[in-house]
Amino acid sequence: MDYKTYIESGKLESYVLGYCTAEEMQEVECMARIFPEVKQELEAIRISMEQIALQNKVEPPASLKDKIFAAIEDEVKSVENTKGKIITMQEPVVQKGSSWRLLAAACIALLLVSSFVLYNFYSTNNNLKEEVAELKGANKEMIENNKQLSDEIATASKQMQIFNNPSITKVAMKGQAVSPNSLATIYWDKNSREVYLSVNALPAPPQGKQYQLWGIVNGAPVDLGVFDITDADTVKLQTMKQVDNAAAFAVTLEKVGGSPTPTLTEMYVMGVL
Repeated sequence: MDYKTYIESGKLESYVLGYCTAEEMQEVECMARIFPEVKQELEAIRISMEQIALQNKVEPPASLKDKIFAAIEDEVKSVENTKGKIITMQEPVVQKGSSWRLLAAACIALLLVSSFVLYNFYSTNNNLKEEVAELKGANKEMIENNKQLSDEIATASKQMQIFNNPSITKVAMKGQAVSPNSLATIYWDKNSREVYLSVNALPAPPQGKQYQLWGIVNGAPVDLGVFDITDADTVKLQTMKQVDNAAAFAVTLEKVGGSPTPTLTEMYVMGVL
């Protein structure tokens, strides 16, 4: 497993929240020692959760302290008033009873404090889980956006290389009688035989039809592949089939999948070298 997949597995969050088994904790710590990226992400999650806990902390009610001490004071008074006697060290039976009463009062106070702490921890823990889920969702979206942006940058970089390549011959294919306003451009590398098509303006083909590119070689048409029209096609190059010694290029409208020979009455654009 690579470190990126491991980071996205959710094990680091479980480690910080204390949900891991002993084996899983050893695994996380081992991965953190091997991969600095895992260690860095683990520290970032720990810091983020600490910040979330601080932001969501709940202060105990101001009256809680008074209630606890009042309960203890009531128990002490009850012991002192038992049988109208003051408890002394010489009265073991009463002393024993007072000790149990004081212990019970302390237990009640401890139970109240513990209950509040547990409730506060439970609420904060639930908030942390929600925050972690939101962070993971945002992180996944950011990764997807970064990948899309990287793909777009790579495509733009390749296009710039093609445009700036001195071996590239640019051929403008202008609209023909069937569609005078149509326009497309060919970028042909005579050395590598690579053919790239840029659709500048072509109407959407009707149902069951598809555009097909042709190269005219020694007076005969050579199939260079079919292509579709989308919004993205107007801003990117499409790689077509390779060709040698082309004298012209043309686009016709054919049935879906293409035709072995061009339909000349359906020629939309053509360009001569």
